[in-house]
Amino acid sequence: MKKLFLSIFCFVIAFGSSAQMVNKKYVPLKDMDLFQYSFRIIENDEDQFSAYIYPRRNKKHMFAKKNVKHTIAVFNKKKRSFSYHEVIFPATHYTDAIFDTGKDYFATFTRIEKKSTVYCTTHIPKGGTENARPEKRIVIPTTAVYETYLDSPDGNLHAVILLAALKKAHFKVYVFVYNAKGEEVTFEEFTPSTRTPLFSFSKAALMNNGDLTMLFINYEQKGKQYSDFMLPLSKATLPKPTDAKNTSLHVTTLINGELTEYRIPHFSFGEIHSASLIPLDSNKCFIGGYYGEMTSKPSIGYFSSIFDPNSEDIIETHNYMLPEEQKGQDKHMFLVHLKYHIHVRDIVRMENGKVVMLGEHCAYSVQTSRMGNTTTTSYSNWASDIVYQAFDTTGESERNDMVRKLQSYSSGTCIAPETFSDYVYNFKDFRISFDHIVDGNNIYLIYNNSLEHDKYCNPTPLEYGSTCIRLTKLSPDGAVDYKTIMKCSTRKSYLKRLWLVDDDGTVYICTTGKQGYGIESFEIKN
Repeated sequence: MKKLFLSIFCFVIAFGSSAQMVNKKYVPLKDMDLFQYSFRIIENDEDQFSAYIYPRRNKKHMFAKKNVKHTIAVFNKKKRSFSYHEVIFPATHYTDAIFDTGKDYFATFTRIEKKSTVYCTTHIPKGGTENARPEKRIVIPTTAVYETYLDSPDGNLHAVILLAALKKAHFKVYVFVYNAKGEEVTFEEFTPSTRTPLFSFSKAALMNNGDLTMLFINYEQKGKQYSDFMLPLSKATLPKPTDAKNTSLHVTTLINGELTEYRIPHFSFGEIHSASLIPLDSNKCFIGGYYGEMTSKPSIGYFSSIFDPNSEDIIETHNYMLPEEQKGQDKHMFLVHLKYHIHVRDIVRMENGKVVMLGEHCAYSVQTSRMGNTTTTSYSNWASDIVYQAFDTTGESERNDMVRKLQSYSSGTCIAPETFSDYVYNFKDFRISFDHIVDGNNIYLIYNNSLEHDKYCNPTPLEYGSTCIRLTKLSPDGAVDYKTIMKCSTRKSYLKRLWLVDDDGTVYICTTGKQGYGIESFEIKN
C-alpha cells in the first residue's frame, strides 16, 4: 500500500533534454470503453499494477436490464500485457471506494432503487468473483447521492463521503472511515448548518490519525447557482449563473469523534468562485481559491487563509489581484459569450514546506437550435491557461505565474470543469484540462497541446497532426520547461488520463484514439 500511494504522488526523475517515449510498446485495454467506465488504481508493485474498472452513473448503466460487469485489469510490467478478472453482482452497483487490504480488496458501493439509494460494502477476491454479494449498510431516501473518496497520507485510513440531495433543497452528509483491513472505524451523518440550502462541496482532507476536515462554499441567494455539486441536479442543462451575494466558506471538522461546524464570514474583497484546502501541521488547514467581483463575472484574483479548528477561527487571510493577462476573460466569439472562471484543480504541499495552488481557466457556452419540432442543444467547453501560486506556511504569496494553453470540446453532453461524482462527465473525460505530478519541489503538468508549446491549442475537433502530449516542468525558481512526450499522429491517439507514476520514474498514461483505449509509458532521463 505504501508503494502505491508514494508512486502516485511523487517520483524521483531527472528532467533533461531527451524527454521522449522510451521504446515502450502500446498495450490496448481489451473491450474497455473508459468513456462509459471509470477506473481506480488499487495495487502496485515492481512487477505489476491492478486497476478496478467500473461503470459510470449514466443512463446506459442506471437503467440497464441486465447486470453491468466490473473488471480487475492486471498489467504485467515486464511482459507488458493485461490479464482480466470479472466481478459479477446480482444487480447494478456503482463503486464508491475500493482499496487493497493485502489478502483481498475492500469495496463500497451504492445501488439505485426506485426512490432510494442503498449503500453497501463487500470484500472482493483478487482473482475476481462471479458471486459478489454486497452487505447493506444504510438506505438513503433519494436517488440523488454523490460521493467522494479519499485516503490518509500514509494510506492506512480511507474515507467515503456521501452527499444526499433530499426534498426541498435539504441536504444530508454521510461520512464513513475505514482502516486498512476494511473495518469501519467512524460513521457520522449530519445536515450542514449553512445559512442557506444552496452550497457546493469543495474538498475534504483525511489525516493519519483519522481527523477529517470538509470544505463547503455557501451561496446566499435563492435560485440555481453554478457549482460542481449542484450541476448533477440540473440533469440535461447547465444552470445559468446568478449573481449570488455574500459567498462564504463553511468548514466541518470531525476530530476525536466530535463533529464541529464553522462558518467563515464573507470576504470583503469579492465573491468566491472556487476553493480547496490541504492539511498543515497541528490540524491547521490551508484554504485557497479564486474570486471575482460577482459569481457570474470572470475571476480577477486569488486568496489564501489559514484555518485553525482549535481556535475556531481564521488565523491569516490574504488576497491578491491577478495581473491582467491572468484574469478570467469575458469574450465574445462569433455568437458565443464566454465568461472564464478559474477553478482550483489542486493544492499541494512541497518538500520544502511551501504550498502551491494549481488553477485553470474554464468556461462553457450553450447553443440551442430548432428544426421543426426538434430542438438540439450543444455545449462548447473551454479549458484555457493554467495558473499557479506558491505560498509560505502563513499563506503569504511568494510566486504567481501561468502556463499558456487553450483546449476546447463541443458535445451534446453536459459536462463540468470538475466534479467528485460519476454522475456528471468532467473535462478530463473529453481529453481537455491536465493532470499533475509532484516531485520534491517540482511540479509536472501533463496535457494535450499544440506541437509548438508557445502557441495555443484549439482542438475542436482534435487534430492528430497538430497535437501532442506535453509535459511541462514548474521549478521552484520560476523556470518553466516544456517537453513533447508523444506526437498524437504517431498512434492517432490522445492523452486520456494519467494512471500512475512508479518510484523509478516510469509514467503510465491512458490514451484514446482510433485504436481504442490503451496504456503508454515513458521515462524521463538526462
